[in-house]
Amino acid sequence: MEFWAKTNGETLFEHTVKVLENIEFLAEQVATFHLEDNSILNKLLNEPLKSEFIELLKLTAIWHDLGKVSPYFQKNTVRNPDFKNRKYN
Repeated sequence: MEFWAKTNGETLFEHTVKVLENIEFLAEQVATFHLEDNSILNKLLNEPLKSEFIELLKLTAIWHDLGKVSPYFQKNTVRNPDFKNRKYN
């Protein structure tokens, strides 16, 4: 049995790996933007907070995606066929 993240059958693992890769990519892209020196984003994406902030974003994404293992989510939201005949409230 595989857990799905999307209705197209994308697995939870595949989806989470993509999200984590995109966090890294976006952090690097945003770091090249000209941001106001006192902006929160500028402070978070520059050392000494940058690595901690990126790790926090990754952990947040992982915890968010872990919620997708819910049998209700699998059956009713992504329509995973492995959960089709299971009864859940």
